[in-house]
Amino acid sequence: MTVSNQTNRTSATGTNTAGQAISYSFPANLSSDLVVKTRVTVTGVEATLTLTTDYTATVSDTGGTVTMVAAIPATKTIHIIRDTPNTQSLDLVTGGSFDAESLEDSLDKVTKLAIENKDKLTRALRAPATDPTSLDMELPNSVDRASKTLTFDADGKPTATAAATTTVSFSAYGESLVDDANAVVAQGTLALKDGSADLDIKTLQVQNQVAAITLADVNADSFISSSSPMVNVKHPDFGATGDGVTDDTTAVNLAKTAAEVLGGKLYFPNGVYLIDSLALSGNHGVYVVGESQGTITVTTGVTLKCRSVVTDFITIAGNRHQMHNIRIDGNNKATNCIRFGLANSTYMSFRHLEVHNPVDGGVNVLFSGAGNPQASEMAFYNCNFDGGRAGASGITNILLDSTNVINVAFYSCTFGAADPETDVDVHCYIKRSSAFFYDCFWVDAKSYDVRIGTGTPKNGTVGIFGGRSESSLLDAASISLEGADGHIDIIGFVHATDAVLTSLNITSAFAGKCTVIGGQYDTISNSSAEGCVLINVDREAGAVNSGTRTDRIVLVDVDNIKRTETLLGSAVVDMQNGDSKTTAYNVPAGLTAIITKVIIRSPSGSLASGSTGDFDIGSGANADTWLQTINLDTLTAVTDYMVITSENQKYTMEAAGAAFGIKPITGATANVTATMDVWGYLF
Repeated sequence: MTVSNQTNRTSATGTNTAGQAISYSFPANLSSDLVVKTRVTVTGVEATLTLTTDYTATVSDTGGTVTMVAAIPATKTIHIIRDTPNTQSLDLVTGGSFDAESLEDSLDKVTKLAIENKDKLTRALRAPATDPTSLDMELPNSVDRASKTLTFDADGKPTATAAATTTVSFSAYGESLVDDANAVVAQGTLALKDGSADLDIKTLQVQNQVAAITLADVNADSFISSSSPMVNVKHPDFGATGDGVTDDTTAVNLAKTAAEVLGGKLYFPNGVYLIDSLALSGNHGVYVVGESQGTITVTTGVTLKCRSVVTDFITIAGNRHQMHNIRIDGNNKATNCIRFGLANSTYMSFRHLEVHNPVDGGVNVLFSGAGNPQASEMAFYNCNFDGGRAGASGITNILLDSTNVINVAFYSCTFGAADPETDVDVHCYIKRSSAFFYDCFWVDAKSYDVRIGTGTPKNGTVGIFGGRSESSLLDAASISLEGADGHIDIIGFVHATDAVLTSLNITSAFAGKCTVIGGQYDTISNSSAEGCVLINVDREAGAVNSGTRTDRIVLVDVDNIKRTETLLGSAVVDMQNGDSKTTAYNVPAGLTAIITKVIIRSPSGSLASGSTGDFDIGSGANADTWLQTINLDTLTAVTDYMVITSENQKYTMEAAGAAFGIKPITGATANVTATMDVWGYLF
């Protein structure tokens, strides 16, 4: 026969049917000259089949058929390859007969072998025909090339080179290293920083960056979620244990760095993580979230526990960080559990935090960074600040101290003490800052629930809306205003314990505006010239207007007041008595009076033209003017009278012996008297 067909192989896809027949069109002498293989399309895994067991074959000079015994799935391809044995069976004897057919068979076999060798050479790595004939393409020997990489020298000759660690540059998501069919997958799985690092090309392992990142990390579900980037601190690449004994500092901070790069979630499965410190930074926001919510006394959730003595356990700077379902335990080692202030900190959200056992403060916003950083738009929801430890002193649960701290809000938060004997001096100390409290609860402070200190900015505001205090340990004031310049609104706050000196204390240094609407207080004390407006306030056992400046407290629609305006007192007064005041009314001891109007009637004579006078409350250094420069010269006959009122300037009197009277200034006629009636409310 002749051999005109240059092919020696064919292939087909499995049909998942037993007895699948595959035709081939090249000559073969024997069925055993055929090699049949299958290959998995996706992975490339090959398998060689066995004649008669896995398939049968027919042969001829023009081709034949291979029939599969079992069904081959469509996920595999079937490959039929001729593999002629390298043997020679023709034996020519001198002087013997010459058989042309036998000679032709031998030549056909040689031709088939040549075709098969050409097929193998075509698939082999080889030099092009145009290369110099002097180019030696022989490989180095096995010893020289063992455990090395095949490379080519300057002349193009093959050589063996040991793999070395070198430095490469890469993009923020490693896209210059990975040609992924889906770029989003590559970005989410590698997540490398911009820059350079050591690259071990033998294992494709990036060192000294976020963490060791190997090919095994691709699509590792416990590390990265395809829908929302989530870094699990217990992933093997980070290795946190959460057993409360092992030092998890390195593992947690490696995971935190990865989360900062991704701008995603730093996820803590339930457990106790013993760490030295944790610092959140950057402007992309890290969402620190625990698997479930624990409490101050029950640690079934997630606890970050301070391992060593530090000033600031958790520091936060940058924008849009969140922390949810985390118990922060200062372990009596951290001076401050949470510290803001090393850089701008804005748009923060904290939910279900338990802050426990600081040496000094639970949350401090104290700025010491360069560039006058600020904190703003921070919100704490349903958090529990449990400051201090037994025997401690001077502790502050919340300290806000900067003119650039604005709009810090606390919603339904609790401020307490770890131990009833703990000296938590101040629950919330606000200096030069702006903050709001909504429906919060204060308990067991030693000195103050809320202390508003010197320097609260004039454009800042402190608001207390709702809430309740049961701080039976207080020996100063539930709320104390001390020299702030801002506007203080207190609406619906309830102090529910009698063991307190002052529920609301306004000091003499306070220079701002204070408005109190609703709520219940044991005692309200004012020593500020600016005073305070009380609207519908319910006092309990104590005085509403104690302090050195009782004249500067304005009460509007106060509960427990006798609503009927009555004649409080009446007396004949001297209309001209030099600089001394003629008393018309003394408040009975233990009661409070609000003066609403004064009637002067039945004068003994006419007053000279231009007569004026002041109406005073109090006596001595504490006396103050109720209405100043009132014209009195309209009193001309014994039947005349005048009514003097000031609906917008009502004054209270409650100290025993407090007096109300008139002090003429000029122009009054000597020896003229009149009857003065004092009207108002007494309670």
